[in-house]
Amino acid sequence: MNTAPLRALALCAALVALAAVPAHAQDTTSVPAAGPAHAAAPAARPHPRRSRDVIEQEEIQGRSETDAFALIATLRPAWLRVRGGSGGVIQVYVNGQRRLNAMSLRDVIPANILKIEHLDGGRATERYGVNHVNGAILVTTL
Repeated sequence: MNTAPLRALALCAALVALAAVPAHAQDTTSVPAAGPAHAAAPAARPHPRRSRDVIEQEEIQGRSETDAFALIATLRPAWLRVRGGSGGVIQVYVNGQRRLNAMSLRDVIPANILKIEHLDGGRATERYGVNHVNGAILVTTL
């Protein structure tokens, strides 16, 4: 299986994500001026901590991706990579129904998604059996 298109998509998604980081978050060399002339800036609202293994509906809302595959490729591209060069596939389930492969996620509209969960190979194998050694992506929709 030629994985070059997936790698290119993941790289593009990583670059888009990096471009979305505010400039003030990237600049680690600036030091605020001392003294009374420098008023304290209001505390920034912390970003909600995102789970490494789950994409919740709140994280999906307002995004521009048109399908679940693009959403995952942007937010968690590592989920789409098969590790170890085994040549296997990542198993995909939508509302408990097994799908053919990760490309079937292109049929799922992000506005309908409640949650997307990633199971690594160990957890997926424990839950679903030995043909899940590359992991599983579980999508729950409305």
